[in-house]
Amino acid sequence: MEKPWPSFVSTVLQTLQKSGFEAMLVGGCVRDGLLQRRARDYDVATNATPHQVMSLFPKTASTGIQHGTVTVISKGQPIEVTTYRVDLGYSDGRHPEKVCFTPNLVEDLARRDFTINAIAQDLQGRFIDPYQGRVDLGRQTIRCVGSPTIRFQEDSLRILRALRLAAELAFSIEKTTFYEMLNAAPLLAKLPGERVGQELWRLAAAGHWFEKLQSLANITFWEPLGPAVSSLQPGLAALSRENEIHQKAWLTVPENPEDSQQRALAALITWLWAGKQSLESAEALARHCGWSKAIGNTLTHTLAMMQDDPAVWSILDWRIHLYEGPRESLGLACRILDWFAGLDPGAANSRWRLCQKIWDKHPLQTPRALSITGEDLIHLGLQGQNIGQVKKALVAAVLSERCPNQRQSLLTLAREISQPLAYPQNEVLEPTNTPESWHGWEQG
Repeated sequence: MEKPWPSFVSTVLQTLQKSGFEAMLVGGCVRDGLLQRRARDYDVATNATPHQVMSLFPKTASTGIQHGTVTVISKGQPIEVTTYRVDLGYSDGRHPEKVCFTPNLVEDLARRDFTINAIAQDLQGRFIDPYQGRVDLGRQTIRCVGSPTIRFQEDSLRILRALRLAAELAFSIEKTTFYEMLNAAPLLAKLPGERVGQELWRLAAAGHWFEKLQSLANITFWEPLGPAVSSLQPGLAALSRENEIHQKAWLTVPENPEDSQQRALAALITWLWAGKQSLESAEALARHCGWSKAIGNTLTHTLAMMQDDPAVWSILDWRIHLYEGPRESLGLACRILDWFAGLDPGAANSRWRLCQKIWDKHPLQTPRALSITGEDLIHLGLQGQNIGQVKKALVAAVLSERCPNQRQSLLTLAREISQPLAYPQNEVLEPTNTPESWHGWEQG
């Protein structure tokens, strides 16, 4: 690593070493340091037992003590410190039945998944790399530590992790490792949905998934995961057959390419759309994977807007959708549809550009922008659900430009429409513009 580790990491290593114990950084943080990538987190391996670790630090949590792991809080930051161990038995294809502590770091590294994750580094910067992980980093290759057959039988989640790492790092998967991934794929059926969901999310957020479509589209990896998750495979297969036009500037699909959540959402929606999946499929996927309700809603709302296709909307349609939201879903729908059409977001005829233009001139960019309040309507004598109905009618009148967003004008209109039959509710919400009518406006 070229730069010093954060002080909260160095403090943990120094404390263990000063107390006579070995202390090594291991796993992803060492790998990412060698690749000059920012580490997601830091893991420490030591020959100190969990109870010895807990005695050395004032703030700890025994979150994984049965597996030798203690979470140390160093300068407000959590770091997992794990005793060197050997794992024994994986009858459930996921977790070791028993762990035995060992004083030997090399034995600890032998239980790890891939060589690039089996590199250790001490406080002085020296590497312990018995499985040639640094060589594989140079070759940009993902290879199992020891026998791939044993590694995947121990934990089938490693199959998804290999695919995800390949997409994150733009690495190739070594031939024997990939062959054994295919052989072990039926074991994926044992995995809980939440763990699958975590790997899928990171895979979707990876920057190089398009480059790895040939591997990702292999149906062998998807069928054991069940119908909810395997609904993604047809889209990946379809994309792998597409012309190279879609490979250009993938990172322009998210509005902010640095936003990993936006990247993940954009990729998942792209896979679902390319595979012609239903809104119900998107909802089932989110539910099975344990993703938040907000994520599930974004998937379904975005797909619904793509099915509707904003390209044929009138200005009023656009304004209503932008007002009612969610804007994130509409923005993603526009950008992904433009991408499928081979349009740059800045192109004059792109949905994304039109969306931005209409939003910039939108008369009600927030619900609070309406120049009349519920209290005003109460003063007019309205009660209960009538308040919401009249307010909805006022919003429609402003969006359709039948009434300016001015308090006095809105009060006058509210008095009129509060009288039965004076202003039919079902009429004010219908768009009056046609798709052709906004072309002159857009050019003007």
